[in-house]
Amino acid sequence: MEISERREVVQPLADEGMTQQQIGDVLGVHHDTVRIDLKSGNPAKTNGQKPDIAGNAAKTEKQKALEAERDAERCRRDEAGRGAITNLS
Repeated sequence: MEISERREVVQPLADEGMTQQQIGDVLGVHHDTVRIDLKSGNPAKTNGQKPDIAGNAAKTEKQKALEAERDAERCRRDEAGRGAITNLS
């Protein structure tokens, strides 16, 4: 993924409440890279409010792919966690 593409997706993920570590895990980059992307890609915010992304009815293909990847990662973590708990018995 190109830097410019990554910078387009980190802000919406952060706005959804994902941590920098979680975004980094999904995108396969270090959380410091996410922090830098957020700092460099942030448009000026007015009154400290987040930009309105809820008004975007159509999700881009990139957003859909990232959501699918994030969901798959959550499933892998859940399965790994269940396996660790099962193996304790």
